[in-house]
Amino acid sequence: MAWKETSVKEQREEFIADWLKKEWNVRELYRRYGIAPKTGYKWMKRFVEEGKPGLGDQRRARSEQAHRTSLEVEERVVELRLSKPHWGPKKLKRLLEDRDRATNWPAESTIGEILKRHNLVKARKRRERGHPSSAPLGHVQEVNQVWCTDFKGWYRCGDGESCYPLTISDAQSRYLLCLEALPQTGHRWLRPHYEEVFRQYGMPEAMRHDNGPSFVTRVLGGLGAQAVWLLELGIRIERIRPGKPCQDVQTSSSGFIVSRPSVKPFASI
Repeated sequence: MAWKETSVKEQREEFIADWLKKEWNVRELYRRYGIAPKTGYKWMKRFVEEGKPGLGDQRRARSEQAHRTSLEVEERVVELRLSKPHWGPKKLKRLLEDRDRATNWPAESTIGEILKRHNLVKARKRRERGHPSSAPLGHVQEVNQVWCTDFKGWYRCGDGESCYPLTISDAQSRYLLCLEALPQTGHRWLRPHYEEVFRQYGMPEAMRHDNGPSFVTRVLGGLGAQAVWLLELGIRIERIRPGKPCQDVQTSSSGFIVSRPSVKPFASI
């Protein structure tokens, strides 16, 4: 008979009980239970060494990992990180190797796992991304048809305050309509400058922007306060594909042309 999967431990105990009775020789006992001599010998050996508890299933995982980082190396990595709290695994590994070339330091990925285990790494804030427009971006044929808006990165001023340069340009003429330094990127800081540009140059048919958190949110449709406000003014929203900044402007023009776009009136808000 073969082992019964529903009661393997009981079958092993019955096998040992029959072996202790010595009513059959071991080869006949192996055939009776349908097991290989190697398997039968293993369970007899475990019973002799450990008794009945030895017939249960045992962990097959190794008690020690051959390539596990030593405790001493791990402590030195943690110590260096505490002294360099803003350094990542790459820079830490480079400095450790410069200080002690005789030690086999772990890989950058392993150093990163060590930092995580000791709570020395803060999870990055998930960036809010919207979905690009479902319809293809329309080809720009005339001025004031599509405007492009974007934040050109950010930097810290001499007084320690953050600065976010906002740009608004005409997609066909490349005319720069707005360049303003904003302290933040929310709708309350964007709207006054949009209103000023609308009053001075009129309103476009569409506004094209990227999928940054300044323009989209993770709500249904990705419409934030800024997008909702533009839609209420009758301006179509176009979002470029993520990682495709070349879609900001689809025109054969090169450079900024300092000609004034045609003006469409902007009703008072």
